[in-house]
Amino acid sequence: MLSTAQRIKELANRRGLTRLELAAKASVSYKTLYNVMQAKHEPRESILKRIADALGTTPEYLLGTKGALEVRESSAGCAARGEEGARVCHTMRDAIRFIAAQLDLAEEIVAAKIGELMKDHVKGGPQ
Repeated sequence: MLSTAQRIKELANRRGLTRLELAAKASVSYKTLYNVMQAKHEPRESILKRIADALGTTPEYLLGTKGALEVRESSAGCAARGEEGARVCHTMRDAIRFIAAQLDLAEEIVAAKIGELMKDHVKGGPQ
């Protein structure tokens, strides 16, 4: 399971953000972000919320308390696209959430299988 720091690093990399860019976007100091990303300490709730917002996710995802990557767009953001655009926006958001949930499930299945194989290997069982 990924740590908060690892999840932040992963999402920042996916978004193509440097630490300096993420710190600016989250309105936190570079030193604070550096300490969080080095897992020196868990961030305060307010800091975590700002980092999550900057990465387009939720604090729960970053903490690992919610399995799937949460994709957020405000209702106003979808509604601003007009009736048809809002429908497409919501459909796409739902599809992304579904795919993310399936990926999380697959990750858990693979991790469990690797654990079983390693246990068998250590016991000298089937390889």
